[in-house]
Order: sequence, then C-alpha cells, then structure tokens
Amino acid sequence: MSVVTGELPLPELLSAPTLFDEMGRLLLRAYALRDAASANAIARHAGIDQFDIPGNTARLLAKAGADNETHLIRLRHAYGLLTTVDVSTPPPT
Repeated sequence: MSVVTGELPLPELLSAPTLFDEMGRLLLRAYALRDAASANAIARHAGIDQFDIPGNTARLLAKAGADNETHLIRLRHAYGLLTTVDVSTPPPT
C-alpha cells in the first residue's frame, strides 16, 4: 500500500525470472493487500487454508528470490506484476 499511497516510489522494472502460477499470483496479491502478520487474512484473500500459508509462502519466496514477504511485494512491483491498477485503494479493514 505504501507504493499506492506514494510513501514509497515505484521500483525500477525488472524482468520476472519465471511466471508465477495461480496460487503464487493469489498469494502475491494477498500479501500486498492484507496485513502480513495475519495468516488468516492472507489465507482468506488467497482462498486457501491458513495452515497452507507457510509452505506456499516458502515456495513463492524461493521462486521469486525474495528474502521475506515485504521483499516479495517489492519484487512484484519491480516485475510489473502488481500495479496501482491492481491496488487502487486501501483494502477494507
């Protein structure tokens, strides 16, 4: 949300290393829109069980080459896979 609100600038665009599968795209969007500390909110947004979050997230981090969820979101912006069109307004609380 900090990119959408202008608190952080958009990163320089990079070439995505590989295409993300549907679960990867859902998790990327969920992390960008929801509080990363809330596995339940991430799971609901991605449409999966909250107990599947750690394994799916670990695979996604490895695939993206990200250090953590925050880095993952920044990379998604850099890969052009998350834009202000995707996240035009803050999510409901």
